[in-house]
Amino acid sequence: MMGAMDVTRATVEEFLELLRKDPELRERAREIIVAADWERVDRAIERMAAEIAAFAAETRAHIAEVERTTNTRFNDMTGKFEALRNEMDRRFEATDAKIDALRTDMNQRFEAADAKVEGLRTDMIQRFEAADVKVEGLRTDMNQRFEQVDQRFEQVDQRFEQVDQRFEQVDQRFERVEARLDSIEKRLARVEGELGNLTGGQIEDRLSHEPGKYLGRPYRKVRKIIVSEDAEVDAAIEAGVLSEDEYQDVLRADVVVRVTPRRGEGSERVVVVEASKVVDRGDVERAARRAALLGRVWPGTEGAVFGYAITAGARELAEASGVRVLVERTAEETAEEGAA
Repeated sequence: MMGAMDVTRATVEEFLELLRKDPELRERAREIIVAADWERVDRAIERMAAEIAAFAAETRAHIAEVERTTNTRFNDMTGKFEALRNEMDRRFEATDAKIDALRTDMNQRFEAADAKVEGLRTDMIQRFEAADVKVEGLRTDMNQRFEQVDQRFEQVDQRFEQVDQRFEQVDQRFERVEARLDSIEKRLARVEGELGNLTGGQIEDRLSHEPGKYLGRPYRKVRKIIVSEDAEVDAAIEAGVLSEDEYQDVLRADVVVRVTPRRGEGSERVVVVEASKVVDRGDVERAARRAALLGRVWPGTEGAVFGYAITAGARELAEASGVRVLVERTAEETAEEGAA
């Protein structure tokens, strides 16, 4: 019992707190009390008090260690922060020094540029003054020469009076010539109309009958293909590669030929040619469409347009759609020639 009296009030309070929090400890204490073994209770309480004291001492030591570690880290962070501040101050000072040096260098350069501009302005003023002197001398010289020219024109006027008399005689002769030219122009107009109708109506027939003659410049070994008699086309129709409407569209092509390109532009291929006196966008569209259709039968088939001239819009569309243009002049050039 005397050992139990040595336990402090604080120790007892801590023990009671443990009893409230620890059900297992509370059950052990109840068993000891119920057994009425006070001596055993005293020893248990002393042992518990010792354990509590040891736990409290360990806790206080841990708290002290945590405080010491925290203080050490805080002091270390404070030192690092101070070092970082010093480094930042040093770098800012270096940056300020560089900015000052840059400002000084820029001021020097601007001053040098101002000096150069001033020198250039002075030189330009001197040159303009010299140019003014030259212009004044040129004006004087021109005035003298114009006076001489005026004198010569007076002489020329006299000669023109003589020439006018001769031109009156020539005018009479030209009137007779113009009358004859009017008659000739009327005849030429009738001939041009006949030639225009001939070109527009027969160019497709001539190309169809003699494709090698008209396509011999860009191609060689030009051989006409009769689509309606070609076995490969028939096979494509049977296989469903070409529909009946597509086949009818291909049949309306002006001419289909098998050629070998010149200038090393590839191997033998099939070309669908649309011909017209003046090639327009519709001709280009038909050539591109029908070449795409026959490309299902003969891969690599290309479209081409042939004629006497081509409109600007048709040429642009041909370049965009990959249709070859076998025309040397534009419709505008042809119209200018007709106007002349």
